[in-house]
Amino acid sequence: PDFKMRGTLPTPHQSLIDAHQIALDCGIKFAYVGNVHDAQRDTTYCPNCSGLLIERDWYELGQYHLDGNRCRHCQTIIPGVFEQTPGNWGRKRVPMHIHEPHSYNDPLVGSNC
Repeated sequence: PDFKMRGTLPTPHQSLIDAHQIALDCGIKFAYVGNVHDAQRDTTYCPNCSGLLIERDWYELGQYHLDGNRCRHCQTIIPGVFEQTPGNWGRKRVPMHIHEPHSYNDPLVGSNC
């Protein structure tokens, strides 16, 4: 909870872990637990061999086992566009300004957003 939901309790970490496992059990190949410190469940693994592809710990990248868009372990194609080497953004907070949402009618969407 954040912004206008400050009176709401955070989702328990175990609930996020359970939801992550349900997603994997249902065939979601790339499921992540976010907004909590859980490096194991924020890391990307190969859907074929389960090898670690992109290790994440918050915003820090660790091990990186991709050759282009292929798993370095088994050569399975991984959907996406990837750099040859990981970025080095590191852990840092960047201020954001959240404005009051507004609705508009987008002709490409066809409804109010």
